[in-house]
Amino acid sequence: MERRKQLRKYIQRAKTSLTVERNIPIAQYGLFLALLSSAALFLVSRLFVWPYYRQTALATFIVVILATVLFMWWKRVKEKEALHTLDDYFSHNELVTALSFEDDKDPLVQSLLTKALENVEKAFADFKARNKNLLRPKALIGLFGTAVVLAILYMFPAASQIEAVEVEKEKAVIEDVKKEIAKLEKKAETKEVKEQLKELQDTLKKTETAEEALREVVKKQKELALKEQQLKDKQTASNEGASDDKGLSKEEVEQLKELAQMQQGLTQNANTTQTAMSKLGKP
Repeated sequence: MERRKQLRKYIQRAKTSLTVERNIPIAQYGLFLALLSSAALFLVSRLFVWPYYRQTALATFIVVILATVLFMWWKRVKEKEALHTLDDYFSHNELVTALSFEDDKDPLVQSLLTKALENVEKAFADFKARNKNLLRPKALIGLFGTAVVLAILYMFPAASQIEAVEVEKEKAVIEDVKKEIAKLEKKAETKEVKEQLKELQDTLKKTETAEEALREVVKKQKELALKEQQLKDKQTASNEGASDDKGLSKEEVEQLKELAQMQQGLTQNANTTQTAMSKLGKP
């Protein structure tokens, strides 16, 4: 049993070596294909404004690399293949013959195992010394050339690509506005204010530029300010006895407090958006 385990260790070593030898050429072609796919997307993105073209190219690169890894796993060397490959370096196929029998107590099997173990070191050395042919010149040339082209395309973007990056930044500003309004809407407790902020969220979904988003935020802030002023006027008139109303209801008092808080939140949001737009070179 011990001799059989020792032979199995050599087979595992051969399997590992064969796996590496098989994967290196696959990796070269896989990396070349990944770079080529990314370079192709960079070239296409120069023809028109394509937001997130860089992220798309990176995602494509990662997908191709993952596909290459999956292909390596699918083409992995099996133990049987490693056994027969290593056995080719024995004079009389002692390795396959010795391991084909399972009865270790049989004198013939013991003799075969002993002979295989005596020759396995030399056979493995010959196996390691064989010509492996790991490099693929065409793949390496293509890989290097594609990497150079991709680097040039990245460092010297076209006007459409520069505009696409600006569009990405503007979309990021709009998304930040939406997130902040959503936070305010969650904090709101009165029905009226909640509905107003919900309406603003629905409007922002239709906006395409940061200017439009800012305009809608400012518009809603003015609407809330007007509503707040109306409640204040009602409260003042009631306090001075100029109106038959009994004053603000409990809900209106809460609404008045919340309107002031929401206005402040919208004002901060508008200021932040204006600052972000200024960084983008927009008025």
